[in-house]
Amino acid sequence: MAEALPSGVPSEAATVARDTLGGAVGVAGQLPHQIGSAVLDVARDAFVQGMQAAATISAIIAITVAIIAVVVLRDIRSGSNDGDATGATDGRATDSEGSRPPALGTAAAVPEA
Repeated sequence: MAEALPSGVPSEAATVARDTLGGAVGVAGQLPHQIGSAVLDVARDAFVQGMQAAATISAIIAITVAIIAVVVLRDIRSGSNDGDATGATDGRATDSEGSRPPALGTAAAVPEA
């Protein structure tokens, strides 16, 4: 941003404008219209470039973490049970025949009394 500021910007104002976008907006309001507009344009461009760089780096980090998670967790099974007396391997209870319990929303057979 330092190289892009117009030549008519005083050094103190340029220092404030380089620090933050808010500083650049404040400085632009105190400068003549053409110079102030140029300072705002430069500040906005610098801000957008910074946001794009941050978003790109964040996306790369998120994708890298997702890939690492998939690779590390690929062979891990859900649940901590290795099996039980009824032969279930995923920790869910089964009936005496080893079949799965009915899915939610389906009617279960109720024994007659």
